[in-house]
Amino acid sequence: MLVKCAACGRERVAAKILGKYYCYECGSKLVKEHIARLLKGLEKRGLVKVT
Repeated sequence: MLVKCAACGRERVAAKILGKYYCYECGSKLVKEHIARLLKGLEKRGLVKVT
């Protein structure tokens, strides 16, 4: 079975995130965006201060 990145189609996948396979670049971008959204939500709630 040939596994490809769900975002760009590369064959060198590095991670499986939420049931989909991603290469390193696409997977790291996805994780960074998720962490940024989490931090913004926590900042709005007054739980953390992002500098």
